[in-house]
Amino acid sequence: MSSFKSAQLRYALDAAAQIKGEIFSDVCHVPFEHAFYMDEDVLDISIKPRKRTLLHDFISYRMIDTFYEALKDSGVDIYPEVYKEFESYDVDFEEYEEYLENNDGNDYHDYLLKVYKLEVNVHLVCATFTILFRDRHVMRKFNHNVSEEIKKMKQIDYPIYLKKDGVMKRWQGSWPVWLKEGLLKREDGHCAICHRDLTGVYALTSKIEIDHIVPLNMGGTNDPTNLQAVCKTCNGKKGGDKLTSSDKYAPFW
Repeated sequence: MSSFKSAQLRYALDAAAQIKGEIFSDVCHVPFEHAFYMDEDVLDISIKPRKRTLLHDFISYRMIDTFYEALKDSGVDIYPEVYKEFESYDVDFEEYEEYLENNDGNDYHDYLLKVYKLEVNVHLVCATFTILFRDRHVMRKFNHNVSEEIKKMKQIDYPIYLKKDGVMKRWQGSWPVWLKEGLLKREDGHCAICHRDLTGVYALTSKIEIDHIVPLNMGGTNDPTNLQAVCKTCNGKKGGDKLTSSDKYAPFW
């Protein structure tokens, strides 16, 4: 592995550790209502399965905020680390001395933040999401946090998205093939609840049952982070008022 790829992995692992810690924190550094603003943009993301998920948005928001706070608190002392991060992503940027020659140095932090948002954050978010999405325990807690905010929302304010107060409408379309394949890959070809082998339908993804980890009746969403691949038996048993998943994964042998 090249030194650049190794550095990118380290940044993603560090980001994943930070995000996981905040998801499980009793006093989240940034409450979900502040991170998401829980408005129509958020509901629009979570009313149907999209590749850009709520977790992508949360990671992006937190990483940009963390970068900004580090710049504000550390000033020039953090520049060498910022340069290393930018270089690991092969970003074209101006160091402070070079920037001073062509611009007013007072807005250098704004310049760095802009470069970070456009050139680094997008790659970091994708890598961090990939690490966290593999862990159903993290997804369950993340969506429990989201559901606590959904429950506060009123149907009269958001009639397009909510079936009733605190309950999102069920996605009426067919589940996308990319979603079924992604969930089954995460589940290692097994039911996420009972671990029954589902590999017999791996190539026939239309037969895979898709289940909401946090049921819609409990404030869940149709976001991919709140979905899991299960067998028909487990999906039939769960019902709409039970949060059921498993933190166990099928062994390799």
